[in-house]
Amino acid sequence: MDRDPLPPPFPVGTVLRYVGTMRSYRDSEGRVPLFGPGMEGTVVEVRSGWRGTEVVLAVDEDGEEIVDQTHNGWSVWECPTGVRRAIDAKSKKNWEVISG
Repeated sequence: MDRDPLPPPFPVGTVLRYVGTMRSYRDSEGRVPLFGPGMEGTVVEVRSGWRGTEVVLAVDEDGEEIVDQTHNGWSVWECPTGVRRAIDAKSKKNWEVISG
């Protein structure tokens, strides 16, 4: 068995501000922002992770093994425009708690 999964980083109802650097846009010219620093929203759901078995599930075309690994829990953040992002323990540092 692999390690125990980490829990979702934020509970439902937590209001967060994105403080990371990633940006995405609705258009190919980069004029209509979809997601970026300073956006605020609320955690609308949480998902539990699962514990991997470390069993080899398959072998890819390059001969590398695909192993059943542990997946941490995640929180689902949504901003007022409907954009959603999954936040796991590794990306928690990119979010600032405003309330909750």
